[in-house]
Amino acid sequence: TAASTATWQPLGVTFQQLRIDLSLFNGQAFGWKSINPSQSSKTSDAEDTKSKTNNSKISREICKDTIYVGVIDDYVIGLKQGDNDTLFTVYCPNNTDNKKIETMLKSYFSLEYNLTDMYQKWAESDERFAKVCGH
Repeated sequence: TAASTATWQPLGVTFQQLRIDLSLFNGQAFGWKSINPSQSSKTSDAEDTKSKTNNSKISREICKDTIYVGVIDDYVIGLKQGDNDTLFTVYCPNNTDNKKIETMLKSYFSLEYNLTDMYQKWAESDERFAKVCGH
């Protein structure tokens, strides 16, 4: 399948900065599908995936098994969680400039903001937030 032969590129974003398993099904992103090759080749819909990822104790290992496929602009893009980075690939069109896709994805996910720094700042000013987010 295309998913198994894809060339994956690092996005330069840690698991703490971007949880693709949660970000892609929160009601603000539409049209993404999740594929878990270790379970089956069946593509689940957003609601099915959302119910599976709502568990706050979901492990990084579970996320690493799943590939998320969606369309941004004219590109069919795959995303998955790597050991130390979020990875992406472009299924269509071929011969796409990966730097262009990387820039587009960073804009799509608003990665110009450092979420870790923001959490720290919020935790310092709100005791309840500090308890909830673990800072």
